[in-house]
Amino acid sequence: MIKYTISFILGSFLIATPALAQNCKYVKEFKDPFTNVVTKGAQMTIGNPIAGKDVLFQIQDGKLYLGLGIVFNDLGTIPFKKGDKISFKLANGEVIEISPAADVEPRAIRVMNVEAQQWFVLQEVPRKVYEQLASSPITAIKYHLKNDFFIGGIKDRQTTKIMENAACMLTLVN
Repeated sequence: MIKYTISFILGSFLIATPALAQNCKYVKEFKDPFTNVVTKGAQMTIGNPIAGKDVLFQIQDGKLYLGLGIVFNDLGTIPFKKGDKISFKLANGEVIEISPAADVEPRAIRVMNVEAQQWFVLQEVPRKVYEQLASSPITAIKYHLKNDFFIGGIKDRQTTKIMENAACMLTLVN
């Protein structure tokens, strides 16, 4: 009887494991109602939570994307320029750089009843970038938007979630 119980439990675990591997805690799925294109993505807060900075992860058509969401209320409607870089410094010394293929215009939003602008800067990246993010925490982020900006004070719990998310999203692509 014990032998059959152990076999049943082990068999149930092996059947459930692939399903569990596909369930990423922070990933949401979105379907464009016009094109029916499905995007899986996660938006992970980085630095001070009220500063409006988020690391962005997306999968669309089997391609991986990395980016940064930025919110400011005092820069006006300047675009994030094509060719300007966002640099992610990792604890192991590596630097990941992304740059938009075209200018990214901000969209107007309201944050705590204050008008602000929001930029979503994304770039397609190779699998290796997600592997790097899964294996070493982000210690700083630098970008240029009218001026040079630096995001420090990144908390361990934030980087832990980012690393978990990058590793999990790798299981969602071939």
